Amino acid sequence: MTFSLRRLLIGDPLQTSQASHQKLSNVVALPVFASDALSSVAFATEEMMAALLVAGAVPYFGLAPWLAVGVVLLLAIVVVSYRQTIAAYPGGGGAYTVAGENLGPFAGRTAGAALLLDYVLNAAVCASAGVAAIASLLGNYGVDIANFTIPLALCFLAFIALVNLRGAKESGVFFAIPVYGFVFIVALLIAWGGVLLLSGHWHPAHSARELAVARVAGEHEVTSLAPFGIFLLLHAFSSGCTALTGVEAISNGVQAFRDPAPKNASKTMVWMAVLLGGLFIGVSILASRAGTIPPNAQGYEETVLSQLGRVVFGTSPLYLVLQIATCAILVLSCNTSFADFPRLCSLMARDGLLPRQLSNVGDKLVFDRGIIALAVAAGLLVIGFKGSVHALIPLFAIGVFLSFTLSQAGMVKHWLGEKSRGWQGKMTINGLGMIATAVVTIVFACVKFRDGAWMILFLTPALIVLFGAIHHHYQVTARQLSLEGYRPRQRMRNHVLVLVPDLHRGVIPALQYARSISVDAYALHVLIDPQREARLREKWTLYGRGVPLQFLPSPYRSLSAPLIEFIDDLKARDPGCLVTLVVPEAIPTAWWARALHGQTALMLLWKLRSRPGVVAVNVPYHFDAWLDDDELHALDNERMVAPS
Repeated sequence: MTFSLRRLLIGDPLQTSQASHQKLSNVVALPVFASDALSSVAFATEEMMAALLVAGAVPYFGLAPWLAVGVVLLLAIVVVSYRQTIAAYPGGGGAYTVAGENLGPFAGRTAGAALLLDYVLNAAVCASAGVAAIASLLGNYGVDIANFTIPLALCFLAFIALVNLRGAKESGVFFAIPVYGFVFIVALLIAWGGVLLLSGHWHPAHSARELAVARVAGEHEVTSLAPFGIFLLLHAFSSGCTALTGVEAISNGVQAFRDPAPKNASKTMVWMAVLLGGLFIGVSILASRAGTIPPNAQGYEETVLSQLGRVVFGTSPLYLVLQIATCAILVLSCNTSFADFPRLCSLMARDGLLPRQLSNVGDKLVFDRGIIALAVAAGLLVIGFKGSVHALIPLFAIGVFLSFTLSQAGMVKHWLGEKSRGWQGKMTINGLGMIATAVVTIVFACVKFRDGAWMILFLTPALIVLFGAIHHHYQVTARQLSLEGYRPRQRMRNHVLVLVPDLHRGVIPALQYARSISVDAYALHVLIDPQREARLREKWTLYGRGVPLQFLPSPYRSLSAPLIEFIDDLKARDPGCLVTLVVPEAIPTAWWARALHGQTALMLLWKLRSRPGVVAVNVPYHFDAWLDDDELHALDNERMVAPS
């Protein structure tokens, strides 16, 4: 295999027989599919506290741990439900498959649209959050990178895409160390913070005066709905539920696990829930006691986790390790989207809801087209929202919980229909999850509607309509291409035309090819340069190989217009015929020299490819792009052989 930039970046291709060796063990699959969920520890508490801030920071931040417990209870319900989904649907697909098979095609398409938007937004959020973590770290050393937020986020997306293009197994090994490193350092933060808190050596991050200033800043941002206590709590609870984003990823990628895949996927989901729940509650407890201030409060830009790290670790190297690990997992948590978005696209493409190309497996046994599509879409979002985490999070949380709700509802319908052993208890769990996630979805949509949530409420139906249009197109295509009842014509006359721009060695193979497929072939020359006509007539008798030559006038010096008009007239005289246009093409061997030659063949092929009953083919003639003087002299002395 020739060396190329593609091989340098993504490595050598893998054989189909190696697919089983690309399956992931539980240890490797956890960072691949759970990095998104685990990374939410870095911002879920922060979002919850930001929602509480609108009612005054000092008295209400104490609710954060209790709200975190509620979020973890919902997490347990969702995880149990998805374990049931994995057992019932071991082929993967998650909410898309469950909703489609139990609630109908429309529900399946809705879940698919919500998940696709979720994955795109998640990639944009994680890349932007990674940059925010770097900004918080460098900001403590007086370095401002605000002007580089977007370029850095785009570089992160490109890097994660490149790692995934190298193959699932390679990407899993790459992500393992940063993800497990983040889990370890945050666990150490919680443990050491608990020791400090219990021993009386606890020093809050901000003074009472600073908290009062933050409270006033928060009160200036109170929305019309915030003063209502129950709605305020629901708002804060929903914001904390961003910790659940990415939980469904394992159920969507069951086939990536080693056999027995469903059993291993279920085990990995339990470990993910235990780690996520423990870290989230621990961070929430410490953050509420440390007097941390969410970065969306006026005058404060440092993340809550960074403030908590300074309280617990001070200026020791462990604080630096915490920030680096946080940045790493936030950036690498994009991988959850890059692991599941292509898989979901492939499922939907096989069902005829997305372009069929998305179901093709690349040479590294990954869905490379889906990976590239996700990187481009997420990059556009980063640019459009200027890399703002707080502007992007409300958008992608709606899609997450909409898919949760549909999945839970689908499983309720599944148990009602199946009524297997213990179905009442399973249905109850799914029913509770459906109600809770539906409430979170509605609260997010209402509270964040003006902040951009309206776009998700618009884009989701738009995607559903697009899925329907694509599906209808494939159905129409299949009907028209079907051989059922088709009676092909017994004979079809083929008019073979050879375009002759001039007479040179590159034209001779085209004439030979035309004569090989039809004895009635004839050549066409478009008269753009009148001086060329006489020279061509003179040489044609010697080199024309018996093919008649016809000249087409072109008063406006157009090459394609006279040809198309001639072909249309030919088709009008013989409606059932086939017209084959043979276009000779001289191609230099060096890539740089091709820009020095016209692309006549490509232009004609493009213009004629949409005309029914017309076949346009190019016959290439390759020649050296560069010869030295001796080679040119030898070429001039070649013996000319007259054509027969």
